[in-house]
Amino acid sequence: MIGWHTTTISSVDHATIGIHSCGSGKAVIVEGGALRGAKDYMPFATALAGKFEVHVIDRRGRGLSSPLGDGYSLETEIADLLAVQEEVGASRVRA
Repeated sequence: MIGWHTTTISSVDHATIGIHSCGSGKAVIVEGGALRGAKDYMPFATALAGKFEVHVIDRRGRGLSSPLGDGYSLETEIADLLAVQEEVGASRVRA
């Protein structure tokens, strides 16, 4: 059984970003698509966890993360992803 742990970090604009993590090995980030939450990617992440340390992001407006807020844009999404990447040390992202 894979053990999950959950944490939050702050993005550049101080928004909260939720991260669900499991596994061990090289770090990889899983970022879901529109209208999906992190929970939708848990089976996929669990499959990767045998070889990787997997970090599934709750994008803004979902799960543990802050609401989208005013001024939300593609640049905001990129800043959030970079903040998670810096926190977990991942060089790979699976969207």
